[in-house]
Amino acid sequence: NLPVSEENPQEESSLCTFTIPEVPVHGIDGSSRTAISIENDKLKFEWAAGDRIGILPDEGSQVYFTIDAQTAGGTSASFDGGAWALKANHQYDAYFPFIEDIMLDRTAGPVDYTNQQQTGNNSMAHLGAHDYLAAKGTTNGQGGVNYTFQRMGAVAILNFTVPNAGTELTSVTLKANETCFTTKGKLDMDDLTIKNMEKSASLTVGVDYTTTEANEEVTVYFMCYPDQLEGKNLNVEVNYEGSEEPLYFTTEGKNMVAGDGYVLNTQPIPYLTFSAASEQTMTMVSYRYTLDESIQYSVNGDEWTQVEKVSGDEASGITYTTIPFGGEKGTLRMRGMSDTGMAENENNYAKITFGNSEVPVSCTGDIRTLVDYTNYRDAATSQARFSAMFSGCTPLVSAPELPATDLAT
Repeated sequence: NLPVSEENPQEESSLCTFTIPEVPVHGIDGSSRTAISIENDKLKFEWAAGDRIGILPDEGSQVYFTIDAQTAGGTSASFDGGAWALKANHQYDAYFPFIEDIMLDRTAGPVDYTNQQQTGNNSMAHLGAHDYLAAKGTTNGQGGVNYTFQRMGAVAILNFTVPNAGTELTSVTLKANETCFTTKGKLDMDDLTIKNMEKSASLTVGVDYTTTEANEEVTVYFMCYPDQLEGKNLNVEVNYEGSEEPLYFTTEGKNMVAGDGYVLNTQPIPYLTFSAASEQTMTMVSYRYTLDESIQYSVNGDEWTQVEKVSGDEASGITYTTIPFGGEKGTLRMRGMSDTGMAENENNYAKITFGNSEVPVSCTGDIRTLVDYTNYRDAATSQARFSAMFSGCTPLVSAPELPATDLAT
């Protein structure tokens, strides 16, 4: 700071100051649950030692400032220039993270939201490498300038529950049925926008974390472009070691604003689910129809098992596995990837029977999970039929949902 004197009447600082403002998190319920960098329902990003901020002058090559240990840990950092200073009354644009290209094209700074890797539950440390910041500024008469950064991306905060302790998570993917996620682009410092964007139907964060308890809530953070996702059904795939079958959830997309954070709470897949107060059995029988090999069942939340043929033929009727459930055995869930559902027409179909007519059975869930359980809300139902599926099921006291409107004859 230059002293104020007759020769220097302006109270101007030669300091260069870089500030990241706090921003709101949409969906936080105001409870006591907080993360390291979420305080009072605000996302708070702090400078870390070693962070490098690029400075693009109105002419000439770029330079950078490095955050040291003394200035780390805050949302604002200042530099006195040391042996050199910025020119007075000149245009300088600042951006982060710094790109090591002395002749960087100021209209084509690379932006990449892929290859994010989170270590630990509820950790935000990985976001910094993809947290693209930009600000424009003109130095004062002493070469000083204050930058308040504009965040180019938004933060999606995904919450889901993992049923088993000791699950080694490897990645979490948000999926849509269209290319709506921006994955790469070019930062244009002239107007502080991202252009030439590449899009994908999914966005993945690698995760290195092992759950410590059953039904543990895990939070994964995605730094992403502020895409308009409201009204889009998003599927969530959680991959983990030792299984080729991910955990599946669903969530609702939101319209995002650059700089803000958005909580995405997940819901389990509403598999077709049968429940009974006491023990019951279910057997599937098909007539002039072969059950799709993708049809699987799970009792009491155990592993998924393919429904297998036991006896008979198409002409006389094929009988499949009899499955005990209900009471202490728990619920029976079913799922599949069958384009035709459970029938070809009114004469060629598969149906279910219950072994004990005195034990009532409730059926809940979305029947489209038999058509495509990984993307049931957008499942192609134009060829799916369920003719006579519950014919004669006198113990059945409730039926599943069929929200589809694009139906087969």
